[in-house]
Amino acid sequence: MNTKKLNEAAKVILAAQSKDRTPMGIALALESTGVLGEFVGCSRGGCLRGEWETKAAERGWEEQGNGWLCPQCAADAADRAEFLASAQQRPALVEFAVDGELTLTGWSLVDLAPDYYGTAYRQLSGWLPSDRARELEHGTNELVRMDLPGVPEIAVPGNVEITSKAHGEGQSFLKIQWPHEKYPADWQDVLRRTGKLPAPIGGGA
Repeated sequence: MNTKKLNEAAKVILAAQSKDRTPMGIALALESTGVLGEFVGCSRGGCLRGEWETKAAERGWEEQGNGWLCPQCAADAADRAEFLASAQQRPALVEFAVDGELTLTGWSLVDLAPDYYGTAYRQLSGWLPSDRARELEHGTNELVRMDLPGVPEIAVPGNVEITSKAHGEGQSFLKIQWPHEKYPADWQDVLRRTGKLPAPIGGGA
């Protein structure tokens, strides 16, 4: 933005302040200069936030259809979409040698980064049924079988590590973790040099 346009905008703001000192009055006056483009409001009902269109994207606003969502409403919309997707997801079924069979809702299967020794773990996590939240033993357990809807069949790892964390009344989040892959001892050096992990050298067990 050049000096001339800035000076023009400053004059408009000063003039607006002498007539309408409210933020909206100044915003509308500045909008008339075309310096910052159109002043847009959040398109989510009930939200009163506004932003200059030319600044919206860099300040975290998200364009949606013909309108914009402020950062807070965009985050809320993403959380709701994730919740709805989780609600439609079929539960995972796992069976332990000690604790028996149970289902996990809102589950996910992820491969974790290697640890200091080059062992990368795979982790299955999800919400426990409220009637089982306090029963599971932490530590090592034998995983007999697992059924993860939509995930190609994977080998049952055998011994796994179990942890859970209580969240409010009767809610508990379970994590099941086991060694998945093994990387060379110098994997950190390779990652620093190339920006990529080296090829694994075998299973993590």
